[in-house]
Amino acid sequence: MTWLAFVLAFQLGYLPSAALAMYEPMSFLDSSGQFYQQAEAKAVLWNTVEVGGSMRVYDYVHKGEMAFFPTQLDSIFFADVILGPVKVGWIHECDHAIVPSQAVLGMKPMWDGSRDEVYVRVEFKWEGK
Repeated sequence: MTWLAFVLAFQLGYLPSAALAMYEPMSFLDSSGQFYQQAEAKAVLWNTVEVGGSMRVYDYVHKGEMAFFPTQLDSIFFADVILGPVKVGWIHECDHAIVPSQAVLGMKPMWDGSRDEVYVRVEFKWEGK
């Protein structure tokens, strides 16, 4: 059994459709067509404990041209304990506007947010031979 492992991951993606609706005051943000970059790192101890985090940055397509012009940063921290098929964990996510970029683009910063999530996950695996 490996006592310690480090995992690094990088992800690029595209949001073909995405939207945020707010009700007080009523407003709607269509964020479709954005690209994003995400970096994630985690440490795994004895195949039982995982601790890590990720950061995702969204880019705004300005006047029809794509450029690295970050407008939103989502940060996640997580910790899990794995006991056979059961995983118990905690996630903290915070989402923040990158205000200087939005100001340059003439956008009004529209949201900040956060959430904590505590969960129990049961995973089943079947393998063919």
